[in-house]
Amino acid sequence: MRCHFTAVGRVVIAALFAGLAGCPAPRPGLHLVTHDPDRLAMRVGEQEVEAVVQGDRHQGRLEGAGIQLRWSGRQLQGNVLGEDISLTVTRTGFFGTRGGHTLQYSASTFGNEIVAQGRFDDHPNTLRVNGGAIVGSLGQCSVDLAATMGIYQGWKQCGDQQQSIWLGVPATLSNFSAVQTAAIVVALIGGEGHR
Repeated sequence: MRCHFTAVGRVVIAALFAGLAGCPAPRPGLHLVTHDPDRLAMRVGEQEVEAVVQGDRHQGRLEGAGIQLRWSGRQLQGNVLGEDISLTVTRTGFFGTRGGHTLQYSASTFGNEIVAQGRFDDHPNTLRVNGGAIVGSLGQCSVDLAATMGIYQGWKQCGDQQQSIWLGVPATLSNFSAVQTAAIVVALIGGEGHR
């Protein structure tokens, strides 16, 4: 059984079909397909990460083998798959470093979609996150993940190197702001070590 939602403008129809198919349905205001109440599961190429979310959108952490992220107020810091992350989240965007690369993004919501636009080093990027997909660019890489059975899965293409990505997002993150969500997605899948 496959569950794929395009979320933008189709929330009611997707919710009806999802309910009939036994799949998780996007709700109005939900920007992510969620997997488990408090566990994140991720595979990038051959690297696997499992982590537990503790806390809430104001203060907490995401910890497990291969990932240690913590947030407090405006700060998101830690390490994902061996790359250091230090981001400051504002009301309208986020900036800082990820794996030694400079990031500066604005993030806003259009319908049920988060759009993060900005720069990853010197490269202009746009990343779209919704209940059906995570697509766009991060640095010199393109990302194309579709939501299937509550999991985002697909590819990250960096030049001629393509890597599979599998991401199960904890439901706890659906309570975060659009800017926080975009910052966490970039922190998780935006790394050079993921090539």
